[in-house]
Amino acid sequence: MVYSSHSLVSGHHKLLLLAPSFNDADKSGFRDVIHNGDLHEMLLADIQRLRGEVYLRDGAISASQLTADGRHVTKADAMSWHIISLNEFGKVRGCYRHLKHHATIRYEQMMLSKSPLAQSLEWGGTCRSVVESLLEEAKTSNLSCAEVGGWAVAGELRHTSEALRIALTGYALGDLLGGCMGFGTVTRRNCSAVILQRIGARRLRSGDVELPSYFDPGYRCEMEILRFDSRELNPKYASLRDEIRAHLAALPVVCGGVSFIHLHEVLARETKTPLASRHAA
Repeated sequence: MVYSSHSLVSGHHKLLLLAPSFNDADKSGFRDVIHNGDLHEMLLADIQRLRGEVYLRDGAISASQLTADGRHVTKADAMSWHIISLNEFGKVRGCYRHLKHHATIRYEQMMLSKSPLAQSLEWGGTCRSVVESLLEEAKTSNLSCAEVGGWAVAGELRHTSEALRIALTGYALGDLLGGCMGFGTVTRRNCSAVILQRIGARRLRSGDVELPSYFDPGYRCEMEILRFDSRELNPKYASLRDEIRAHLAALPVVCGGVSFIHLHEVLARETKTPLASRHAA
């Protein structure tokens, strides 16, 4: 499928960022940082609700793994950056999570270390040595380390450019945060792992041996551990990533705070025509 550069950079949906804290947003050079704890909490809940809806529909989880109001909650959510795609009514229709780790992160503290592949007798030691080597490479190259995930799009956006735009925005965010060595456990369902590898993600490799995919009983599907090096994006998408990165720096970034602002006011910062309230959806 061929997508235009305009649709991948601007898209028909609005993008917003959630930051884990004001300090994270402020020191990263974003120009439109919004302090609003209530709005941050509301948008995070909507992200979790979308993930719950998508994962449940795909059979990746059972209803018992959701909160009473249908949210898929992880411990990483509150500590992470989030990319959000909103429709014209301010409803969350796509999302992506970026958990930036401290430079001193240890392998056993990472989420991927709890994956079935990392815990297996056959591949666990190899997985650990590969990841630790990449962590050391990130440190010597002055790259941040992150774990990415939570990539989900609503049903009506499947097979559109929006899923790809969100993934490229993830690369642009890693770049904007100073360069990134990212890791993620990615489903093979809906060609998610294939799409991400097409734009630059790589399977973990020890010498000439690629670590295999594995079945994750928690998500009831085949998964892969992929690495995302912001320096290794497929050259085909480099100019688009750069355009998205330039656009990203001016996006509204919502973090916890005390000022009062409605979501439609945030969305209107990117357009001359104020958008309808989320409650009109």
